[in-house]
Formats: sequence, structure tokens, C-alpha cells
Amino acid sequence: TTTQAAKLEGLDLSKMTTAAVNAITSAAFGAIDPSQIGQLGSTQVTALTGDQVKALTTAQAVQLTASQTPGLTTAQASSLEDADLAALTTGAFEKISPDVLSKLSSTQMGSLTTAQIVALTTAQAAALTTAQSVGITTTQAPKLEDADLKVLTTTAFAAMTPEAAAVLTGAQVTALRGEEIKALTTAQMPFLSGEQVAGLTTAQVAVLATQQIASLTGDQVAAIEVTDLRVMSNAQIGAFTVDQIPSMTGDQV
Repeated sequence: TTTQAAKLEGLDLSKMTTAAVNAITSAAFGAIDPSQIGQLGSTQVTALTGDQVKALTTAQAVQLTASQTPGLTTAQASSLEDADLAALTTGAFEKISPDVLSKLSSTQMGSLTTAQIVALTTAQAAALTTAQSVGITTTQAPKLEDADLKVLTTTAFAAMTPEAAAVLTGAQVTALRGEEIKALTTAQMPFLSGEQVAGLTTAQVAVLATQQIASLTGDQVAAIEVTDLRVMSNAQIGAFTVDQIPSMTGDQV
């Protein structure tokens, strides 16, 4: 019962067989004292049912340790409530396997704390899907480590909302691979700030597609550094529209 479950001592709980742990009802499991959750062995955690994981309280979720979370399965991760996922310590979060992390929904992705975003490993970041990138919020995006941004697949990067891409710092934009720059959509491009555009390296500017250049706003065009204009190809220069030309500065012209 829930009353009995709440009285289980950590030592007793850790010594239960996986079958016995698996047999605890979700209501009873949710009533277990939070301090006992950290006593579960990794094999016991792996054996938890989706209903048991869903029944976790935030007080219980925060007790999950870095030695337990590697055992989380894709089915379990999908069952984690947003609040429980956000309650995981950074140490526990970064130990979730990349494959399991890639199965989180966009809503779950959006629930991650900024501390968890910072804690993302490059292996986890590389596993993020397009569906998850859509869920990255404007609060989370500036917290992505440069190394993590670099390993995002081009499709995942292109799936970020224009609003999220717009709040990447100048340093983050400078760190992007050429493939990611080329993947910027014409919907994302107009949202980039003047600081971001000015932060583009000559190597990045050189790979901009003509349709990307044509989608720039007047303020963005004015922010392009002269040294970057000089590396543009004839096709790129020809992509500037008649509406963009008046925005160019005297030095650019």
C-alpha cells in the first residue's frame, strides 16, 4: 500500500528484486520517501515501468543519481513529467544516454533548465533531433555551449525557431560550422541581430547562399563587415536586392 511504501527503508528497497520493485503500484511508488529513491540500484531503475516513472514526484526525481540515470530506457524517459525532468540534477542529467535523450519530446526539451542545457554533453547534443530543436526556448538557446552547437546536425540546427536562433550570442554564431551557416533558413536569417551578422567570420560569409543574402534586412546588410564583403563571390554580391543596396554604408559601397 502507499502507507507501507512510504515506510520502506532504503536498505530494504535496494535489496528488493527487480520483479518486486516492478510490482509496486504506481500510486505506492509515488508515495515512497524521496530519500529512498537514490538507494535503488541501476538495474532496479531500469526495471521501473512507465507508470512508475510517470508517478515520480519532483522530490523523488531530484534524488536520482548519476549512477542511476544511465540505466533509464527510452520508454521511461518519454514517461518523465516535464517537472520531474527539470528536477534532475545536472550530474544525473548529463549521464542520460544520448540515444535515450534523443527520444525526449519537444515539450520535454523545452522544460529543461538552463543549468541542464549547459550540462549537455557533446554526445547528447549530437543526438538531438529536429523535433527536439523546435522545442529549444529563447532562454535555453544562449546557454548552449559552443562545442554543443558545433555538433548539432544541420537539420536540427535549421529546425530551431527563428526566435531561438535570434538570441544566440555573437560568440555562439562565430563558433558555428560552415554547414550550419548554410543550413540557416530564410525564416531564421531576418531574425539575426546586427551583432550576430557582424560576428560572422569571412569563412562563414563565404558559404552564405544567395537566397540567404536576399533575405537579410537593411540593418543586417549594414552590419556586414567590409572584410566579409570582399570575400563574397560575384553571385553573392549579385544577390543583394535593390531594396537592400540603400542600407549599405559608405565604407561598404
